[in-house]
Amino acid sequence: MNGDTWIFLALCGALLVFLLMASFLSKSYSLDRIKSKTVGDGQHGTARWATPKEIGKAYHTIPFRPRRWRKGKELPMEQGLILGSVGGGKRKSKAGILLKISRKLLEKLRRPVAGKQKRKPKKKSKVLSKVKKMIEEQGDIRALVDSDDIHCLMIGASGVGKTAFFLYPNLEYACACGMSFLALDTKGDLARNYGAIASRYYGYRVSVIDLRNPTRSDGFNFLTLMNHYMDIARKQIRPTWRPGQGGEVRQDPCQDHHQPGR
Repeated sequence: MNGDTWIFLALCGALLVFLLMASFLSKSYSLDRIKSKTVGDGQHGTARWATPKEIGKAYHTIPFRPRRWRKGKELPMEQGLILGSVGGGKRKSKAGILLKISRKLLEKLRRPVAGKQKRKPKKKSKVLSKVKKMIEEQGDIRALVDSDDIHCLMIGASGVGKTAFFLYPNLEYACACGMSFLALDTKGDLARNYGAIASRYYGYRVSVIDLRNPTRSDGFNFLTLMNHYMDIARKQIRPTWRPGQGGEVRQDPCQDHHQPGR
Protein backbone atom coordinates (compact mmCIF):
# COMPACT_ATOMS: atom_id res chain seq x y z
CA MET A 1 0.00 0.00 0.00
CA ASN A 2 1.37 3.33 -1.02
CA GLY A 3 1.25 6.61 0.89
CA ASP A 4 -1.87 7.97 -0.85
CA THR A 5 -3.93 5.00 0.33
CA TRP A 6 -2.85 5.52 3.95
CA ILE A 7 -3.81 9.19 3.76
CA PHE A 8 -7.24 8.30 2.37
CA LEU A 9 -7.85 5.73 5.13
CA ALA A 10 -6.76 8.25 7.80
CA LEU A 11 -9.23 10.85 6.50
CA CYS A 12 -12.05 8.31 6.47
CA GLY A 13 -11.28 7.30 10.05
CA ALA A 14 -11.21 10.92 11.20
CA LEU A 15 -14.56 11.56 9.55
CA LEU A 16 -16.02 8.49 11.23
CA VAL A 17 -14.75 9.59 14.65
CA PHE A 18 -16.24 13.06 14.06
CA LEU A 19 -19.65 11.62 13.22
CA LEU A 20 -19.61 9.39 16.30
CA MET A 21 -18.71 12.29 18.57
CA ALA A 22 -21.41 14.51 17.00
CA SER A 23 -24.11 11.86 17.51
CA PHE A 24 -23.01 11.31 21.12
CA LEU A 25 -22.97 14.98 21.98
CA SER A 26 -26.36 15.62 20.32
CA LYS A 27 -28.05 13.26 22.78
CA SER A 28 -26.92 15.31 25.75
CA TYR A 29 -27.80 18.64 24.09
CA SER A 30 -30.62 20.69 25.62
CA LEU A 31 -32.33 23.98 24.76
CA ASP A 32 -31.86 25.06 28.36
CA ARG A 33 -28.28 25.97 27.53
CA ILE A 34 -29.50 28.81 25.30
CA LYS A 35 -29.40 32.00 27.33
CA SER A 36 -30.81 35.39 26.46
CA LYS A 37 -28.26 37.74 25.01
CA THR A 38 -28.51 41.47 24.48
CA VAL A 39 -28.40 42.33 20.78
CA GLY A 40 -27.45 45.77 19.54
CA ASP A 41 -28.50 48.40 22.08
CA GLY A 42 -31.07 46.18 23.76
CA GLN A 43 -33.91 46.88 21.33
CA HIS A 44 -36.93 44.60 21.25
CA GLY A 45 -40.08 44.38 19.13
CA THR A 46 -43.19 46.42 19.97
CA ALA A 47 -45.78 44.60 17.83
CA ARG A 48 -49.09 44.08 19.68
CA TRP A 49 -52.84 44.29 19.24
CA ALA A 50 -54.32 47.77 19.22
CA THR A 51 -56.26 48.90 22.24
CA PRO A 52 -59.87 50.16 21.94
CA LYS A 53 -58.62 53.70 22.56
CA GLU A 54 -56.12 53.45 19.69
CA ILE A 55 -58.78 51.96 17.40
CA GLY A 56 -61.07 54.89 18.23
CA LYS A 57 -58.34 57.35 17.24
CA ALA A 58 -57.37 55.58 14.01
CA TYR A 59 -60.85 54.78 12.67
CA HIS A 60 -64.31 56.31 12.56
CA THR A 61 -66.91 54.14 14.29
CA ILE A 62 -70.05 54.45 12.19
CA PRO A 63 -73.30 52.41 12.62
CA PHE A 64 -73.75 50.16 9.58
CA ARG A 65 -77.47 50.46 8.75
CA PRO A 66 -78.15 49.78 5.06
CA ARG A 67 -81.93 49.59 5.54
CA ARG A 68 -82.07 53.17 6.80
CA TRP A 69 -79.53 54.37 4.26
CA ARG A 70 -81.65 53.07 1.38
CA LYS A 71 -84.54 55.13 2.73
CA GLY A 72 -82.36 58.24 2.77
CA LYS A 73 -82.04 58.33 6.58
CA GLU A 74 -78.91 58.70 8.72
CA LEU A 75 -76.56 58.72 5.74
CA PRO A 76 -72.87 58.69 6.77
CA MET A 77 -70.71 61.72 6.04
CA GLU A 78 -67.22 60.24 6.42
CA GLN A 79 -65.88 58.84 3.15
CA GLY A 80 -63.42 55.98 3.29
CA LEU A 81 -62.92 52.21 3.42
CA ILE A 82 -64.48 49.77 5.87
CA LEU A 83 -61.60 47.73 7.30
CA GLY A 84 -63.43 46.02 10.15
CA SER A 85 -66.45 46.02 12.41
CA VAL A 86 -67.44 45.76 16.06
CA GLY A 87 -70.65 44.60 17.68
CA GLY A 88 -73.35 42.52 16.12
CA GLY A 89 -72.11 39.29 17.73
CA LYS A 90 -73.92 36.85 19.95
CA ARG A 91 -75.06 38.35 23.21
CA LYS A 92 -75.07 36.76 26.64
CA SER A 93 -78.05 34.98 28.11
CA LYS A 94 -79.39 38.17 29.70
CA ALA A 95 -79.40 39.96 26.37
CA GLY A 96 -81.06 36.93 24.76
CA ILE A 97 -83.86 36.97 27.34
CA LEU A 98 -84.29 40.72 26.87
CA LEU A 99 -84.48 40.25 23.11
CA LYS A 100 -87.16 37.55 23.47
CA ILE A 101 -89.20 39.69 25.83
CA SER A 102 -89.02 42.68 23.50
CA ARG A 103 -90.12 40.56 20.54
CA LYS A 104 -93.08 39.16 22.50
CA LEU A 105 -94.04 42.69 23.51
CA LEU A 106 -93.86 43.75 19.90
CA GLU A 107 -96.12 40.87 18.84
CA LYS A 108 -98.67 41.71 21.53
CA LEU A 109 -98.80 45.31 20.42
CA ARG A 110 -99.46 44.23 16.84
CA ARG A 111 -102.33 41.84 17.75
CA PRO A 112 -105.85 43.31 18.18
CA VAL A 113 -107.07 43.09 21.78
CA ALA A 114 -110.62 41.72 22.04
CA GLY A 115 -113.05 43.52 24.34
CA LYS A 116 -110.82 46.54 24.82
CA GLN A 117 -110.71 49.88 23.19
CA LYS A 118 -108.13 50.46 20.53
CA ARG A 119 -105.06 52.32 21.63
CA LYS A 120 -104.36 55.71 20.27
CA PRO A 121 -102.19 55.50 17.17
CA LYS A 122 -99.73 58.07 18.51
CA LYS A 123 -99.01 56.18 21.71
CA LYS A 124 -98.80 52.90 19.82
CA SER A 125 -96.35 54.30 17.31
CA LYS A 126 -94.15 55.63 20.11
CA VAL A 127 -94.09 52.27 21.88
CA LEU A 128 -93.38 50.40 18.67
CA SER A 129 -90.57 52.77 17.75
CA LYS A 130 -88.96 52.33 21.18
CA VAL A 131 -89.14 48.54 20.97
CA LYS A 132 -87.80 48.50 17.41
CA LYS A 133 -84.98 50.81 18.38
CA MET A 134 -84.06 48.62 21.34
CA ILE A 135 -84.02 45.50 19.14
CA GLU A 136 -81.87 47.20 16.52
CA GLU A 137 -79.41 48.54 19.09
CA GLN A 138 -78.87 45.06 20.51
CA GLY A 139 -77.73 43.69 17.14
CA ASP A 140 -76.25 46.92 15.81
CA ILE A 141 -73.04 46.58 13.80
CA ARG A 142 -70.59 49.46 13.83
CA ALA A 143 -68.15 49.75 10.95
CA LEU A 144 -64.55 50.83 11.41
CA VAL A 145 -63.94 53.32 8.58
CA ASP A 146 -60.51 54.61 7.59
CA SER A 147 -60.99 58.02 5.97
CA ASP A 148 -57.30 58.58 5.11
CA ASP A 149 -55.87 58.39 1.59
CA ILE A 150 -54.94 54.71 1.72
CA HIS A 151 -54.72 51.61 -0.46
CA CYS A 152 -56.12 48.27 0.67
CA LEU A 153 -55.33 44.77 -0.64
CA MET A 154 -57.68 41.91 0.28
CA ILE A 155 -56.18 38.42 -0.07
CA GLY A 156 -58.09 35.23 0.68
CA ALA A 157 -58.79 31.76 -0.61
CA SER A 158 -61.86 30.91 -2.64
CA GLY A 159 -65.05 30.94 -0.59
CA VAL A 160 -63.80 32.85 2.46
CA GLY A 161 -66.12 35.80 1.79
CA LYS A 162 -64.00 38.41 0.03
CA THR A 163 -66.96 39.61 -2.03
CA ALA A 164 -69.85 39.05 0.38
CA PHE A 165 -68.23 40.26 3.61
CA PHE A 166 -65.72 42.84 2.36
CA LEU A 167 -66.55 44.16 -1.11
CA TYR A 168 -70.35 44.38 -0.79
CA PRO A 169 -70.26 46.33 2.52
CA ASN A 170 -67.74 48.75 1.02
CA LEU A 171 -69.89 49.26 -2.07
CA GLU A 172 -72.94 49.88 0.12
CA TYR A 173 -71.02 52.39 2.21
CA ALA A 174 -69.59 54.10 -0.88
CA CYS A 175 -73.11 54.56 -2.25
CA ALA A 176 -74.43 55.81 1.09
CA CYS A 177 -71.76 58.48 1.55
CA GLY A 178 -71.83 59.57 -2.12
CA MET A 179 -68.46 58.38 -3.43
CA SER A 180 -67.74 57.76 -7.09
CA PHE A 181 -65.99 54.47 -7.78
CA LEU A 182 -64.89 52.07 -10.50
CA ALA A 183 -65.47 48.35 -9.85
CA LEU A 184 -63.71 45.62 -11.84
CA ASP A 185 -66.42 43.02 -12.40
CA THR A 186 -65.17 39.99 -14.35
CA LYS A 187 -68.23 37.85 -13.63
CA GLY A 188 -70.91 40.52 -13.90
CA ASP A 189 -72.27 39.89 -10.39
CA LEU A 190 -71.51 43.38 -9.11
CA ALA A 191 -73.40 45.06 -11.95
CA ARG A 192 -76.41 42.78 -11.43
CA ASN A 193 -76.47 42.90 -7.65
CA TYR A 194 -75.21 46.32 -6.58
CA GLY A 195 -75.65 48.21 -9.83
CA ALA A 196 -79.42 48.00 -9.41
CA ILE A 197 -79.20 48.98 -5.73
CA ALA A 198 -77.01 51.99 -6.47
CA SER A 199 -79.33 53.30 -9.18
CA ARG A 200 -82.62 52.50 -7.43
CA TYR A 201 -81.95 53.56 -3.84
CA TYR A 202 -79.06 56.03 -4.09
CA GLY A 203 -79.70 57.68 -7.45
CA TYR A 204 -76.42 56.64 -9.07
CA ARG A 205 -75.88 56.61 -12.79
CA VAL A 206 -74.30 53.22 -13.45
CA SER A 207 -72.27 52.74 -16.62
CA VAL A 208 -70.98 49.34 -17.70
CA ILE A 209 -67.85 48.93 -19.85
CA ASP A 210 -67.81 45.48 -21.45
CA LEU A 211 -64.32 44.76 -22.79
CA ARG A 212 -65.39 41.36 -24.13
CA ASN A 213 -68.27 42.82 -26.17
CA PRO A 214 -67.51 46.55 -26.54
CA THR A 215 -70.69 47.18 -28.55
CA ARG A 216 -72.76 46.23 -25.50
CA SER A 217 -71.09 48.83 -23.29
CA ASP A 218 -72.81 51.99 -22.14
CA GLY A 219 -71.69 54.75 -24.48
CA PHE A 220 -71.04 58.41 -23.77
CA ASN A 221 -70.47 61.14 -26.33
CA PHE A 222 -68.00 63.72 -25.01
CA LEU A 223 -69.21 66.25 -27.61
CA THR A 224 -72.77 66.18 -26.29
CA LEU A 225 -72.24 69.00 -23.80
CA MET A 226 -70.31 71.01 -26.38
CA ASN A 227 -73.17 70.84 -28.89
CA HIS A 228 -75.65 71.59 -26.12
CA TYR A 229 -73.93 74.81 -25.06
CA MET A 230 -73.32 75.85 -28.67
CA ASP A 231 -77.06 75.66 -29.31
CA ILE A 232 -77.71 77.78 -26.22
CA ALA A 233 -75.15 80.37 -27.37
CA ARG A 234 -76.77 80.58 -30.81
CA LYS A 235 -80.14 81.32 -29.26
CA GLN A 236 -78.88 83.94 -26.81
CA ILE A 237 -76.42 85.87 -29.03
CA ARG A 238 -77.98 87.88 -31.87
CA PRO A 239 -75.96 89.37 -34.78
CA THR A 240 -75.72 93.19 -34.97
CA TRP A 241 -76.16 95.11 -38.27
CA ARG A 242 -75.08 98.59 -39.31
CA PRO A 243 -75.95 100.61 -42.45
CA GLY A 244 -73.25 100.85 -45.14
CA GLN A 245 -72.50 103.35 -47.92
CA GLY A 246 -75.33 104.13 -50.32
CA GLY A 247 -77.98 102.78 -47.97
CA GLU A 248 -76.51 99.26 -48.15
CA VAL A 249 -76.89 97.23 -44.99
CA ARG A 250 -73.83 95.20 -44.10
CA GLN A 251 -73.03 92.93 -41.21
CA ASP A 252 -70.46 94.07 -38.68
CA PRO A 253 -67.26 92.10 -39.41
CA CYS A 254 -66.59 91.89 -35.68
CA GLN A 255 -69.83 89.96 -35.24
CA ASP A 256 -69.35 87.69 -38.23
CA HIS A 257 -68.61 84.69 -36.03
CA HIS A 258 -72.09 84.99 -34.46
CA GLN A 259 -73.89 84.46 -37.75
CA PRO A 260 -76.05 81.34 -37.64
CA GLY A 261 -74.96 78.48 -39.83
CA ARG A 262 -71.20 79.09 -39.51
